[in-house]
Amino acid sequence: EHQEQFQRRYGLEEVVEVFGSTEGGATTMRFPEDPRGSVGAMPPELKLLNEKMEECPPAELDENGKLLNYDDAVGEILNVEGVGRFEEYYKNPQATAAKTEGNMFHTGDLAYYRMGEKDGEQVRFMYFVGRTDDWIRKDGENFLADPLEEILTRFDDIFLCSTYGVPCADGDEHVMAALVLREGGKFDPKKFYDFLDNQGDMSDKWIPDYVRVMENLPQTDTVKILRRVLKKDYFNPDKVSDTMYWRERGETTFKPFSKADYERLRQTFVEAGRDDLLI
Repeated sequence: EHQEQFQRRYGLEEVVEVFGSTEGGATTMRFPEDPRGSVGAMPPELKLLNEKMEECPPAELDENGKLLNYDDAVGEILNVEGVGRFEEYYKNPQATAAKTEGNMFHTGDLAYYRMGEKDGEQVRFMYFVGRTDDWIRKDGENFLADPLEEILTRFDDIFLCSTYGVPCADGDEHVMAALVLREGGKFDPKKFYDFLDNQGDMSDKWIPDYVRVMENLPQTDTVKILRRVLKKDYFNPDKVSDTMYWRERGETTFKPFSKADYERLRQTFVEAGRDDLLI
């Protein structure tokens, strides 16, 4: 369909960039004349919606290209007219229900758009930001996991890592890091904390609250780390057999995280009425 559209417009066959979900619920196409960095013009069935299911306004950028209204402009890409070709996830009705809530296709992708002209008409050019699973919210601050992971891999003993948000009794999330050490590497709790505390390009809120040391990280066949699997296990010792560490608010090192620690922590979730997060 996209190739036919390209041929009609240009009268020739040529490679064209197509962006979309594997499930087929949402797709955009970028033509050579579209703005650099965009994933093409948004078709009418795609909308960017915030957590309140309200449509996001266009992005506002300064002269240096910095996004000025990030919190307002960035939203999840949804197909508001239906679920497209998507039918269901195999033997996973819960995931299917979440993906198709409200008879809309929820991509899990975050983006913003800028207005522009195409074929004499005003259109919305979309710019991909990341995945909803890529975001962590701690103490009211939103940040992406990827930049944090880049910083963590500067630590000499870390070969591979993944960072993600886990439940917090006080609201928002805490930060957890799953680490794979280099051959012969050793996790030194104090050395690791001091290293992170001295990185000038990270907020102190980014410093992990929990650390899980693993032999391997769960990955797809295309070597993409499965954060959702790690998030599902979070810091529950009944799910995690790996060695875990943690630090409580104000502490300047990591300490071993035991089942007794988990039970004590779980009680704070019970008292806060948030123990449903520990499933």
